[in-house]
Amino acid sequence: MLDMDVGVDDAVALMVALNSRELDVIALSSVGGNVSARIAAINALRVMEAIGKRVPVIKGLNVKHYRRDKHSIDIHGRDGLGDINLPMPEGRYVAGEPIRSMVDAIMKSGDKVTLICTGPLTNAARLLQSNARDRIERIFLMGGVYHDSGNVTRDAEFNFYTDAAAADDVMNSKISIVTCGLDVTTKQDCVIDSYMLDRMRGIDSVSARLAVRLLEERVSRMGYFHLHDVFAVLAAVRDDIFVKERAMVRVVRSGRGKGRCMVEHTEGGNVHICMDVKSDEFKDILLDRLVDSIN
Repeated sequence: MLDMDVGVDDAVALMVALNSRELDVIALSSVGGNVSARIAAINALRVMEAIGKRVPVIKGLNVKHYRRDKHSIDIHGRDGLGDINLPMPEGRYVAGEPIRSMVDAIMKSGDKVTLICTGPLTNAARLLQSNARDRIERIFLMGGVYHDSGNVTRDAEFNFYTDAAAADDVMNSKISIVTCGLDVTTKQDCVIDSYMLDRMRGIDSVSARLAVRLLEERVSRMGYFHLHDVFAVLAAVRDDIFVKERAMVRVVRSGRGKGRCMVEHTEGGNVHICMDVKSDEFKDILLDRLVDSIN
């Protein structure tokens, strides 16, 4: 099950997930972060309809007092998808009580479920307090910074800062977690630059063409673009290409240190922190999953 605040990098991560035969995506829940939960749900539908895919989309939660910041608009555009004028969807998201809808989707699955979270952990924390907890086997997430510097404050990464209490609840849940924080997602060898864009342009697929549309203005303006959220999806698909440290992690819930990760390295820890990745394999797998699958 995917949980996303669908901005530009989430959109690419969504296409990668839907084109990966290793993953059986039972549903996508939206969460407030890069955009509001409502816009994220609409954006998920826009991306899926553009590439001819369909999974149920559940409008999830916004963190209390959610407010979209200027940084998100600068990075993801006003609509969250780079203002590329992707058509509005014909399909509709599941409205109503969000957590109940997510629980229903999980409980209907015949097997235990893996969560892949690329936004704030607002929904995930609530799910772990529900009767679906025992059906959640593992969580892969993009969030936090464990040894390097943050991108919102000196110590905090955006997703964890946006809902630090939820991040702390999830990291301290004893569920097995693989986390891709800024320590690995900002690896310079994995950025999307003009060379990677040219490689994408060489792929004759709807997904690759949409990825290029989403990324080319950002690469032109900034020189390169970090696909932070793709790391969490590829960790779920091919975790063998990542170098990980095992730890227990708590997150500062409020105050001046809000969103900071406190790491205790221990073999008994439930958190596997991705600290490095085989960059050539990362890029090759990313490009491979922009080839449209038939599943």
